[in-house]
Amino acid sequence: MTLPGAVIMGPPVRTGDTLVVTLEHYHTCAVAVSTLQTLWCRELRDLRMLGHGSAAIDDGVVVVSGVATALTPGLGEFLRLPVGLQANLLGKLLFPSYRDEGAGAGQILFALDLATGAVMWRSSLFPERRTVEGHSAGTAAIQDGLGVVILPIADTVLAFAPKTGAIVWGGQAHASRGPPLILGDQVIIAGRDGVIAVSYTHLTLPLSDLVKILVGAVSLKKKQEDKTIKKKKNQKKTADVTQNKE
Repeated sequence: MTLPGAVIMGPPVRTGDTLVVTLEHYHTCAVAVSTLQTLWCRELRDLRMLGHGSAAIDDGVVVVSGVATALTPGLGEFLRLPVGLQANLLGKLLFPSYRDEGAGAGQILFALDLATGAVMWRSSLFPERRTVEGHSAGTAAIQDGLGVVILPIADTVLAFAPKTGAIVWGGQAHASRGPPLILGDQVIIAGRDGVIAVSYTHLTLPLSDLVKILVGAVSLKKKQEDKTIKKKKNQKKTADVTQNKE
């Protein structure tokens, strides 16, 4: 059998006899494992990099994230974006390149019906906050009817209702690419900035716990910076001694 689209970077996900595959650039397909029959394929042509993350399945709902392009936001949503991002998207739209194909607005979540592939909901646009080289990730974790996802380009972690797409809470992702870990009633993410953040599935992290985590991260960062400075000083001393000998 042959599926449309290009490379698959996120592993396919199986539930029962159904395998769900996300493919570059904008395809999501379901396959019957026993017969290798394609059940459905859904195209969302205003998105890119669907194959960079896996789908998540919960109670007949398939949740996928995608990288937004200049065509993703509607007019009202576009006008609410920062002026700099508006200009960037207009430039990509007027002068598209092979590499970005207009991508770079941010990321969105959407859900498909497992049985039919019909779109159940689409989130609003979460604007780009940082440049992510390589995989855009965005694989959701779902437990007990609550989904949590890290959107690396938007540098945002979100808790949401898989059935409706309603956002329960959100916060900074600390440059993490995810996916998050749900452990009991806690959500754990490991940030690229040295922060390990813990939130609760039903509400955001208490301030006292957040302060402890941030203080620990700052302390670790300070130690790393001191170590780097000390290493550079030692290298300079060695270079000076060598130069004096010559």
